[in-house]
Amino acid sequence: SVRRQDFSECHVRHGVHLNIDGPVDYATRVLASRHPDYLIGFASVDPYLGDHAVSDLREAVEKLGLRGLKIHPRRQNAGIDQLELLMPLVACAATLQIPVLIDAFPCGRDWFRMCELEVVSVLAERHPDARIILAHAGGHRVFDAMLVAKAHANVWVDISFTPTYYQNTSVEHDLVQVIRKLGPK
Repeated sequence: SVRRQDFSECHVRHGVHLNIDGPVDYATRVLASRHPDYLIGFASVDPYLGDHAVSDLREAVEKLGLRGLKIHPRRQNAGIDQLELLMPLVACAATLQIPVLIDAFPCGRDWFRMCELEVVSVLAERHPDARIILAHAGGHRVFDAMLVAKAHANVWVDISFTPTYYQNTSVEHDLVQVIRKLGPK
């Protein structure tokens, strides 16, 4: 269960609930509607559905009250070679004035085919009015993630998961350097 007290005790003002495996799951909808003051729900849509994906996103935002879009290139098989599937979704998110969070943690058998950082860079360039969050700081590619953010004013870097996954490695040190260089944004 999600409790405001847990957030307060950890000095956290807002949390994000993400749905990765379906259009809009029940938990995301319910939690975000029960706790709109501190829990932000993000939608996920199937980019292969084309215009229906855009409609699903609009419905998730306008009718269900979700406030962001999560794109997971590896799980959705939507990497650099499927970039055109993502363009209408990012354009819609920009129109709806919601952020787009793109998972950029390289992991799994096909991670090198997705080119997540390149996806973020191209989407940011083609949609300068979209607010894009580069999730997990690019994993072991934290300096590359920093360069993407420095090149595009509409890209922010999220560091969730990366510090714990790469604890006691050079990536942990690199992440500290990137945070110092980018600063709060």
